[in-house]
Amino acid sequence: MLHLAWIAPLVLLIFFLSSPRYRGDIAESRVRRLLAAGLERNRYTIFNDFDLPAGGGTVHFDHVVVSRHGIVVIESQYARGWVSGTAVQDRWKQQTLGRTERFDNPLGRNEQQKLALQALLGYPPRVIYGIVVMVGQKGFKGELPNHVVEPEKLIRELRKMGQLLMETEQAEKAISTIDATLMSSVGSHIR
Repeated sequence: MLHLAWIAPLVLLIFFLSSPRYRGDIAESRVRRLLAAGLERNRYTIFNDFDLPAGGGTVHFDHVVVSRHGIVVIESQYARGWVSGTAVQDRWKQQTLGRTERFDNPLGRNEQQKLALQALLGYPPRVIYGIVVMVGQKGFKGELPNHVVEPEKLIRELRKMGQLLMETEQAEKAISTIDATLMSSVGSHIR
């Protein structure tokens, strides 16, 4: 009987590795590493994995990048297999090994995040930009929706934002407002 004791931990490990929480952590970790390695600290401030109060509840943010080029709200999405969906569909599909699963459109979540940040900061919509990074998929069936990128193209997408949208003081105010809000909320993880 003792020789079968390894089965229970193996089964638990398989369930853990296939859980949505773990897959989400994979996507967030990958994007976090890309941002840390690809963006200069003196030009960009990066916030990772935090919640902000909004509309009587909270909104979760995977990543927010603040610079004079604007504020970018990044949603990390892990999906296995082939992904299909459009910007206006409520649910997207992922197809793996003949199975089709549906998941919420990450562009919708990204839009909610942008609106919550805009309400907090009071900045115009043109200053706040949204990007969804799709991690783990084999490819996208059909045309890739606007504002959706693969991890390898994230830094290039951020660097394309060449136009200065904010003065130094405005960027610093955004950083300090986010910091202050995070400090006042319990259990937040910053930077």
